[in-house]
Amino acid sequence: MVIRLDPDGIEPALMHKLVDFSGKSVLEIGCGEGRVTWLYAGKANRVTAIDPDEEDIEIALKDRPHHLAEKVNFIATGIEEFDGPLDGDAYDIVFFTRSL
Repeated sequence: MVIRLDPDGIEPALMHKLVDFSGKSVLEIGCGEGRVTWLYAGKANRVTAIDPDEEDIEIALKDRPHHLAEKVNFIATGIEEFDGPLDGDAYDIVFFTRSL
């Protein structure tokens, strides 16, 4: 049985209404398996998605669409240990959804 968390598509519609991801550099904290990442990653310039759960990161990497492989980077780390942008640039958008 597959359970859809947002069958009406309210979450992506609201995200894109509130935030313009177009061409932006994004840090997603607590990305889990990448469910939310895939809702905006196509519009972003680059995404760094972090989560301390290594198994979730493995699933996200396995599920990452081939066309997003160059711009979506998953890292198994918590925010407390995260060293910052991989290339030294700042992020335009930093967010978390269900991390708390």
